[in-house]
This record gives sequence, C-alpha cells and structure tokens, in this order.
Amino acid sequence: MDPAESEHAKQLNQRFHEFLQSRILGSDVVEEVLLAPGEAVAWWDTKVLHGRRGFTAEKTNDRFIWKTGIRAA
Repeated sequence: MDPAESEHAKQLNQRFHEFLQSRILGSDVVEEVLLAPGEAVAWWDTKVLHGRRGFTAEKTNDRFIWKTGIRAA
C-alpha cells in the first residue's frame, strides 16, 4: 500500500488482510492453481479475488503479467 495513503485507507487495508488471513485462507473457497512454464490463467476480474504467494525474480521475465481484456460482441 502506498505510504501516502490516508490513515483510514491503511486501517481498512489492515482489517481486510486480517479477514482474509482468519476467514478465507485455508478454507474451501480458496482454489490453488499451479502453472507450469508457458501456461497462463484468465479470470473475470470483477468476480474473483486473486493473489499470489511471495515471489522473487532471479532474472528478467521470471514473472510476466500481460493484462488484457475480452469484450463480447
């Protein structure tokens, strides 16, 4: 979170983090998706809360995110 955020926003962020840690993590609503190199995943951003575990890139392109969109005709 941006250090320049308001105190209210920081508190809200902390409360949400605590909720995720205590009520969601480890529950049956969490679906872990393991990807092999070259695989991708797509989801509806407005329907899925998504995240990832901590990651440290060792070289350029170890982690690549290509944000795009699909529009139904």
